[in-house]
Amino acid sequence: MAGPFKSAFLLLSREIRDRIYLYVILGGIRTPPPTPDESGKRSTDSRDRYCPSHVAYELHKLSGIVPSLGLLGCCHQTRFELREVIRREDTNARKKPLYQLDCMLSVYQIFPTWVLLPTSLSYVHRLQITIRAFHMHQEGQELLILFPEIFDLLYRLFNLGPHFYQCESERFPVFINTLILQLVDEFPMCPIRLQEGTSVSFERVWRCISGLAQYGLLQGKVNAIGIHFRSDVKVVRVNSSTGKAATCGQWLAWKWAWPRDPLKLYPSMASERLFNTSIGSEQVRIFDHALSNK
Repeated sequence: MAGPFKSAFLLLSREIRDRIYLYVILGGIRTPPPTPDESGKRSTDSRDRYCPSHVAYELHKLSGIVPSLGLLGCCHQTRFELREVIRREDTNARKKPLYQLDCMLSVYQIFPTWVLLPTSLSYVHRLQITIRAFHMHQEGQELLILFPEIFDLLYRLFNLGPHFYQCESERFPVFINTLILQLVDEFPMCPIRLQEGTSVSFERVWRCISGLAQYGLLQGKVNAIGIHFRSDVKVVRVNSSTGKAATCGQWLAWKWAWPRDPLKLYPSMASERLFNTSIGSEQVRIFDHALSNK
């Protein structure tokens, strides 16, 4: 009588199998579109009337861009081994981040494209988000990246998952140990001689991210955010080991409270003012109740 069937793949040595796993993962690297006009079919339908979306996400399902889904579904052994390889590569500080997201920032919209998404997100050690600015707001003699588009991207990534929208009334919250925001200036030359844009926006983005940490919105979402522009680096650290993670309602209430430029809100807004006043706490309650009953 013939013995039980044994996969030829599992008869290979573990070292060779690990190389194949890594080949499959890295084989899923995608080339991001060069400009927003060449980004293909996108949607800004947030499926949430409480938070109009700035995020123009890709329409196809993640199953089309996650290279490891087939191996994850083969058997328990390949699933376990593949996750071990992903975890090992993800935590290797000598290599580039395994999770990579490209974002093109245009006229009040941001276009995310997953360059490399080895598997679905729940915990990620390092994620690099490259933000390529194609459009900036002119304020006097300065070109500025305004923050709501980046805020919306982070809100949807942390709270809704890599789809960037509420998929089938479910959320897929993500925790990221280290988030790297790489700012790249792709703004075309202006006819008017203006100051360089992204260097000014670098400071503004850092201040806004610091504000999110100060008001507790990054609690339970991330441990550290590094903001890079050329040779300049600023780091925002978050103590996520204590306290509850911020809710979707808190994120939406914070956005609801600001004007177009959130920096104008900071000087007069203490940490308690948004969430502990009757208006702030009631707004959080309304948003949380509405989101939980979708």
